[in-house]
Amino acid sequence: PPLAPWGPPQGPPRRSRTALRAVLAVLLVLALTALGLYVAKAGPFARGDGDGADPAAAAQARGFLADWSHDRLDAAGARTTHPEEASRILGSFTSGLEITRPNLTAGVP
Repeated sequence: PPLAPWGPPQGPPRRSRTALRAVLAVLLVLALTALGLYVAKAGPFARGDGDGADPAAAAQARGFLADWSHDRLDAAGARTTHPEEASRILGSFTSGLEITRPNLTAGVP
């Protein structure tokens, strides 16, 4: 039987669908590349000069470890947000281990 003029829509020819898919694939690749560059260069995981750490935070961490290494627990604790609790906990790490002076250094993960 002949098809009625109001039959199912034919849609665009197969060639234009293939071209549309190719264009969408290219756009997706470009978008993902741009996202990757953003994350690597300016996003939350971006690394600046050196090891990427904030210089003030790195200095604070080195000072904390130096104070702890030299058994200045109150000074090390003072570099934290809860000094008294930190001093108590830092002392407990070496308690009973016969460690007189731990060697603690900051490094890049």
